[in-house]
Amino acid sequence: MTDVFISYRREDGLIHARFLSEKLTNSSCRVFFDQEDIPPGNDFDLTIKKHLEECNDVILIVTKSYFGMKDSNHQLRIQQDSDWVRKEIALALSHHKNIIPLLFNDIQYPKASEIPTDIQAVLKKHYIRTFNDEKPDRLLNNIKDSLSPSTQTHMKFGQYVKIFNTISQNKKNHFTDEIKNVCKKLNEEKINQQLVPLLNSDESNDIKFLAYYTIFTFYRRREEKSKIYNFIEKYSTYFEDYPFNNIVLSQYYKFKYDENIDDFESLDKAICFANEARQQIQQNYGVYITYSELVALGLENNSSRYKAHLQEAIDSIHKANELKKDYPKNYYIYGKLLAYSGDYTVGLHFIKKAIDLEDRENTDSFIRILQYSTSKESIIYKMENQKLEERLKRYIILNSLFLIVFVIVLCCLIVYFR
Repeated sequence: MTDVFISYRREDGLIHARFLSEKLTNSSCRVFFDQEDIPPGNDFDLTIKKHLEECNDVILIVTKSYFGMKDSNHQLRIQQDSDWVRKEIALALSHHKNIIPLLFNDIQYPKASEIPTDIQAVLKKHYIRTFNDEKPDRLLNNIKDSLSPSTQTHMKFGQYVKIFNTISQNKKNHFTDEIKNVCKKLNEEKINQQLVPLLNSDESNDIKFLAYYTIFTFYRRREEKSKIYNFIEKYSTYFEDYPFNNIVLSQYYKFKYDENIDDFESLDKAICFANEARQQIQQNYGVYITYSELVALGLENNSSRYKAHLQEAIDSIHKANELKKDYPKNYYIYGKLLAYSGDYTVGLHFIKKAIDLEDRENTDSFIRILQYSTSKESIIYKMENQKLEERLKRYIILNSLFLIVFVIVLCCLIVYFR
């Protein structure tokens, strides 16, 4: 897709066209400039027509030669059917493009009688006058203000298109880390003014999915659940074919479960989507840890219901640890899996190890230490309760046996003394 097509004559307009192309491109505008955007071997005519037909705006670099260039026979080039400047203007007019003429220095429009009838309408287009000594930023701002709404909208989110183009979904093990880095520089205003318009644009689905996943990650890290619900419910169906959307949906249902820990159907769905992602996406730390963490949550609250997932969750933790060796969270989740499946002692050992490995000077680490410590105390409490229950059971059994023996002896004595 092209936002702006630059029409010029090479004789005296090339330097201006190149300058403008560079400035607009740096402002996140998709510019077609034939000197740079027609690869060797491509059909020149077809490429020019294609970009003219799909662009929003056409900027005319009106220098002395633009309308006044003559051929070797002293005939005006603009009058000739084969002249590409004439063709470009005619195509722009016939496709009702937003045409922005830039008149340099003291250049004037030609008289209508001096140009072909099929392009005379261009003389009615309001132009921007610019001079050699004019500040570039002023000219650029004037051009930006004259661009079509579609181009202006794209320029708002264009910087993110560039960022997302550098993120390859083939690098599965780096995907989530790269998205987190994007989120660090985000705020609510940028989401509403840049990323949401990008989601509703004509960009490729791959680019839009990365915007979708970035917004989800931003809200998830801030735990803004109501925004997550509204956002996912509005956009998730557009990206059903993307494996990482399963991670989004798993977190959606996990948040639903957090609001009601008796809603095991939501947790079932969360684990199901996380498992689908785990099967589709290889060598991704976040995918492995998400599945194992959800299973640990299930074992914590309903061990019998989720015990069937235990071994796969442990396998995922081992794979996660291969990607991030000795990362504290690996030991924390592994410890929870073991503890809530019944092996309290070994589970507590790994949770304590996770606590010891965290950097206590780091704020995020300190928050995780609190989380790990809370889980540790909960497991200890559950372990003590289980011991107490076992003692109580033994006490009841012993008392029951004593009572049975007492009754038997009593019955024997009654029979004997009859």
